[in-house]
Amino acid sequence: MNTTKILSIACLLSVTLAACAQPTAAPAKPADAAKPAAPAAGAKGDPYVIGVLVDLNGPSSALGDPSKKTVELYAKKINDAGGVKGPDGKMHDIKLEVYDGESDPAKNTVGMKALVDKKVLAVVGPTSTASALAVAPIATESKISVMAVAAGIAVPSASPFMFQTAQNDANGSAALAGYFKTQNIKKIAILHDTTAFGQGGRDEWRKLRDKGDVAITYEGGFATTDTDVSSQISAADATKPDGIVVWTTVNPAAVVVKNWANLGGKTPIFFSHGIGNPTPFIKTTGSSANGARLPIGRIIVVNEVPDGHPQKSLLAQYDKDWRAAYNTDPSTFGGHAYDGFMQVVRALETAGNDTVKLKETIESGKPFVGITGVFTYVKDNHNGLPNDSLVMVEIKNEKFQLIK
Repeated sequence: MNTTKILSIACLLSVTLAACAQPTAAPAKPADAAKPAAPAAGAKGDPYVIGVLVDLNGPSSALGDPSKKTVELYAKKINDAGGVKGPDGKMHDIKLEVYDGESDPAKNTVGMKALVDKKVLAVVGPTSTASALAVAPIATESKISVMAVAAGIAVPSASPFMFQTAQNDANGSAALAGYFKTQNIKKIAILHDTTAFGQGGRDEWRKLRDKGDVAITYEGGFATTDTDVSSQISAADATKPDGIVVWTTVNPAAVVVKNWANLGGKTPIFFSHGIGNPTPFIKTTGSSANGARLPIGRIIVVNEVPDGHPQKSLLAQYDKDWRAAYNTDPSTFGGHAYDGFMQVVRALETAGNDTVKLKETIESGKPFVGITGVFTYVKDNHNGLPNDSLVMVEIKNEKFQLIK
């Protein structure tokens, strides 16, 4: 277990009470009893402990690494500014407990139990859909809110304490299907990984097929650890679709697109929103990915977001903060972690150490303008994002560029 601890500065308050001993003094009435003194300005309370459960190794590491780095970046900013003002009127530093799920649902379960033992108030993560579903029963039992950065559609309903900060399969497939209508793309082949995320995406496309939005000519699965999927691509090509849709995340997608390019890139290829970390993706694929299209969060094309958009100022600030700290392009996965972490921070101002009240505050319906989109969590909707939180991009000259 990799644990990051951000230590608070203890501030001890002493109150000196003076009593009057004059014999003629009347006994104090209940209404005259001394009230608790208000906390002195800048008084420090105990740290608020937040867990970070993300994949730093394995196939999902390209998603988990920017999530961890984002939470660390903004926890430091908050602590440097004095901390979070709780309902007790005191300032509380944020203390992080970080656990590497290693792209394994079983290890994420162990990590979630470890974080519960650390008495965290909330958890940012897990990274993958399978891991989020695995920890859901622990979230319910412990009454600890989990701000999952995973995109599977089943995630937010897995536990009353499970929230989703990524666009889900339905958001992603709807955005792509809408684009297909503008391009007269009617027949698609689907390649998906065999994780819960990949299968969830496949299922959403089946729903769209059943509605008559698209025809599916082929379905083929692959493991996230596969190093060659050329046979599936060739089989998809043989059914003569208008496009190949690939539902997976960053590292497996790089394998697929290189195989596709090596086979001549005969059929237009489209990816899910699960490849929203351009730096490692393009570093692996190079020019092989040119021509691929996908729906993605606006942080990837922040400079092309119009000034009047409600997310623009936040996106620009996050982009600036991220580049200053890490000297690389930001990713949507860091944005998902920002949204989960900052919504927890906002709720701590009202709920403090009460984890049930924390969950109720997050789902109170108060809008939150985030990196991923504008969230409105309510009790029966723990995704809270509209479909328009995604935009279409094309990879050109090894860059993600907005399709206008």
